[in-house]
Amino acid sequence: MFAVGDLVRRQQLEGDEAIEVCVAGLVDHAHAAFAEFLEDLEVGERSTDHDRHVISTPPRGRLSPSALADRVIEEDPLCQMWRVRRSNLRAGMGRPDEAIADARKAVELDPGFWVGWMDLGILLATRGQHEEVMDCAERAMAAAPWSPYSLGLMAAALATAGHAERAEPLLATLRGDSYGGPLGLAVYSLARGDHEAAAEWVVKTVDQRFPAAIPRVVRQFEPLLRSTAAWPRILQAAKLA
Repeated sequence: MFAVGDLVRRQQLEGDEAIEVCVAGLVDHAHAAFAEFLEDLEVGERSTDHDRHVISTPPRGRLSPSALADRVIEEDPLCQMWRVRRSNLRAGMGRPDEAIADARKAVELDPGFWVGWMDLGILLATRGQHEEVMDCAERAMAAAPWSPYSLGLMAAALATAGHAERAEPLLATLRGDSYGGPLGLAVYSLARGDHEAAAEWVVKTVDQRFPAAIPRVVRQFEPLLRSTAAWPRILQAAKLA
């Protein structure tokens, strides 16, 4: 079976381009089903058994998003991007340990996969497991030093380690970037445990229509953002309210 991971590698796509290719569902019926699940995740239909917007019941007679994600990975177990996408889903459903396990598997499948290192780092940081965060940040920065995800995570890792003076130039870069900066500062704030500040930056990120911001930021970190004062504005900006 043709694997999305092969497509990403053959076309040498990175970062958000790779995410967009995978989300598009350009392969067989299982991948198309997974793209439908991502569409439903963005729509944000309310679950009947969780007090959150993440879907856990199947709309329109389809399998649940979780079941669809499991099926796609069963059929394409070597694609690191599907592991990251399921990690995003599980984090948004309040299942952080499973989300971390999927992110770990993604970088095990492809040690050069910077998106996986970034996701693993921020998930560990939000759980207070800072021992590995610096290594994750360094790996993400080595592959994608231009990415606001990498910059935000590295700045947070440095600040947490007591190196605020080394974090400041990275933060200054993000503050000077009107497009990607809000995303990087949201990542930084989440990794530092400042959810209120993160939520304000997420509002700006969504307003900028940054690629994949809804599934990768709004939904993935919904359990942390729902209690913030800015949460209603996040939903409005994302047209989920």
